[in-house]
Amino acid sequence: MSRDPEAVGARALQILIEERKRQGLSMRRLAAAAGLSQPMISYLETGMRAPSLDTFLRLCAVLKLKPSEVLKRAE
Repeated sequence: MSRDPEAVGARALQILIEERKRQGLSMRRLAAAAGLSQPMISYLETGMRAPSLDTFLRLCAVLKLKPSEVLKRAE
């Protein structure tokens, strides 16, 4: 796997998207639980925006994922 920061970031985000869908959460429910707006989740999932560290950590918490494990899988 690539250690290119952009590639790792994109893969980490893809892991979060897959987990959201696996858990049956809508973008709206994920956003509300993470204290974010639904449009922000949409921007992240379509690649229009990259998540800040705070946003990444919030999403991991809601999805019950360890951030370190997400990043390890993304590498």
